[in-house]
Amino acid sequence: MSKIFKHKKIKNTGLLYELLIRQMTSDVLQGKNPLSIKFVKKYFNDDSPLKSELNLYNTLYNYKDKNPEFALKMVDAVIKEHSQINSPTLEKSKYNLVKDINKSFNKDIFMKTQVDNYKIYASIYNLFEHRESDNPSLYLKNKLYIVNHITSNNTDSTSDKQEFMESVDPELKSLTFKLLTEKFNNKWSSNLDENQKEILRHFIFNSVDSEKTTIFITEHIDNIESKLKSKLVNIEDTVLDIKVKEILSILPKLKNSSFITEGHYLSMIRYYELLREL
Repeated sequence: MSKIFKHKKIKNTGLLYELLIRQMTSDVLQGKNPLSIKFVKKYFNDDSPLKSELNLYNTLYNYKDKNPEFALKMVDAVIKEHSQINSPTLEKSKYNLVKDINKSFNKDIFMKTQVDNYKIYASIYNLFEHRESDNPSLYLKNKLYIVNHITSNNTDSTSDKQEFMESVDPELKSLTFKLLTEKFNNKWSSNLDENQKEILRHFIFNSVDSEKTTIFITEHIDNIESKLKSKLVNIEDTVLDIKVKEILSILPKLKNSSFITEGHYLSMIRYYELLREL
């Protein structure tokens, strides 16, 4: 008799990691001590089985190939690699992580945080946690869903995303690290202006692929662009003048890209910080 695949969100390593990152952002915004970073360091270090499993989640989530045959081979290769992870050690680490989460956070609120592409994470979980013999039909459906995700025609969006990330200032790329480590002393939580707080709130509680997010991003970029232009006429420092002009040249790409990423949010926070400095 075929088994019914039951997705357990609380045991999905990909989702747990995403939720911990969101919790960090929320804690910073509220000026709280972010316990979640301690859990990330403890359970997702380079030698941990959870990090190994997370890397496999990310491989299937991020890999793109238009050829279904190659995509299917990649899925099979990742499943085989996952089978090499020490299962008892992995389960013990996951059990301890969930235990720490339940002790430190309101489990219901923590698990309700919205995560983009939830179904992909669930499909990957089902392939990692079950065997084809458990339920051949459901197993195949999950595998084909992931193959479709890999081969989906979103090359333009991916290109936009890569072009944007290659264009931004290196400082911008490190903003996440700054937010989640250096700024845990509440420096940022006490100094964020209203625009930056609004951006963080939107990032935490909204999906990046919604029309609401596109409108939100566009309005803030227009605001930043307008304010930077007004500041530009009074800048006397040559280096700063060049930097601001470079940012102004990037903003149209940021606004017109068809694929909204976390980088958009980080860019706006960084640019609002620059406006305050100006």
